[in-house]
Amino acid sequence: MKSFLVTVVGVVATATAAQAVELTGGAIELSYSAFMDETDLDKVSVSGSLEVAFNRNISAQFDLGNDSFGTTDLSIGSVGLHGIYHVSDVTSLGAYYTRDNFDIGPVAV
Repeated sequence: MKSFLVTVVGVVATATAAQAVELTGGAIELSYSAFMDETDLDKVSVSGSLEVAFNRNISAQFDLGNDSFGTTDLSIGSVGLHGIYHVSDVTSLGAYYTRDNFDIGPVAV
C-alpha cells in the first residue's frame, strides 16, 4: 500500500499540463500570367503558407513558394518563417526570415 501511495504521489508531482498546437490559418495559391500577344513570356507561381498557434499569444507561420519564368529557364524558390506574438486582438508583432534560391538554368558560353 505504501509503494502504491508513493507511486501515485510521484506521478501527480511530475505530471505537466497537456500541450497542444492548433492550425489557425493557411493558403495554397497557383497563378499564371502572360502577355496577351506574346504567351511565350509567361510566369507560373505556386506558393503555400501554414500558421500554427502554440498558445493564445504565440504562433509561427511557414511559407513555401516557387516561380518559373517561361522560356528563360529562370526559377525562384523561397522558404520563409514568421515568429508572431499577438499583443491583443488587433495588434501583432513579429520577426521574419526568408531564403530565396535563384536557379538561372544552363548558361550558354
